[in-house]
This record gives sequence, structure tokens and C-alpha cells, in this order.
Amino acid sequence: MKNILLITTLVFFSSCQPIVKTLAGVKNPKLENKERVKDYLVKANLDPQNNFIIKDKSSYQTVLDLFYKSFPEAILFDKDGNELIYKETTTSCNAGLFKVIPELGKNSELKKGTHQLSQVLSDYTKPLDNNQIITDDSDYYLLINWAIFAGSLNKNHVLAWENIAKENKNSKIKVIKLNMDLQESWGLKKEDLK
Repeated sequence: MKNILLITTLVFFSSCQPIVKTLAGVKNPKLENKERVKDYLVKANLDPQNNFIIKDKSSYQTVLDLFYKSFPEAILFDKDGNELIYKETTTSCNAGLFKVIPELGKNSELKKGTHQLSQVLSDYTKPLDNNQIITDDSDYYLLINWAIFAGSLNKNHVLAWENIAKENKNSKIKVIKLNMDLQESWGLKKEDLK
């Protein structure tokens, strides 16, 4: 309990952000490639299906803005690919997903947003593997962003959300993960990370 109180307190004080990052295992970003991303998925016990990466460096900022400049973060879409708003405000904590995901039913009513899943995926991302199958008979799609450098936040949030979605008996929720690591294929150099 003391650790939870300490971490919660630290989160609210921006001067303590380096401490929080250290406790969560967050590292400085490194250039990654598809193979290292795939290896990490296995190492972190994340589902290797339905994974995407950012298409290019010009798409990165747009995608980061879609996710409220935060990760891990998630965007929920209905069966037709329309964004659904689960937060009260764009700055609300993503912890609300821990409650929203298990309560999603086929007739759940959430406010619609402005984004379309198909547009986000086609305009700004590319599949990690060529055999990605996205659309099916799912009731909802949960697009989760994550990064290797995010450390244990991947386990505490991404893996947890993925498991909660699988356990929902009231509706079928397909999880799609979007890796936010900077990619070697964008032509970046190590000097660009500074």
C-alpha cells in the first residue's frame, strides 16, 4: 500500500517524473526494427497477432496526437470502426479502461469520436507482418499503442487490457496493437534521437 501511495504521489509532481520513469522501467527510446519488435512481443507475452508499426516519421506525430500524446494508451472503436470515447476528457487517465473493457456489451452506448479505425491504420501505419487480419465479426476494436522503451507499463497496461478484452463474455473485442518505437526503416540516425 505504501508503494502505491508513493507512486501515485510521484505521478502528480512533474519534478518527480524521472523517478516514476525509473520505477516503471521506462528507458530512452532507441531505433528499433520489425524483428526486435516481434522478439519483444514474445518476451513480454503479448499476442503476436494484429500488430502494426508507424508507417514513417511524418506519421508519428499525427498518431501520437490521436493517442493524446501518451502511451500506453488506447482508442476504442465500434464494430463499424467508429471511434468511441471512453474518457471524460482527453486528459483523463487511461485507467478508466480497466473498468470500461469488462463492462462492454453489444449494446453499450458511448459517445462517438471523429476517427475511423480503417483510416488510422491505412493512412499512418503498416502491419508488422503481412498476414494481419483486422476486420471480422467483432463487436469492438481496441487499438492500443505501446513501445519497447515503455518498460513494465507494457505489462501493467497493454497486457492487462489485452487479457481483460479476451475475458469479456458480453462482447467480442479484437485487440490491435500499434508499436510506437522509432523505426530504423524511417532513415533516422542515432543522432536524431538526441
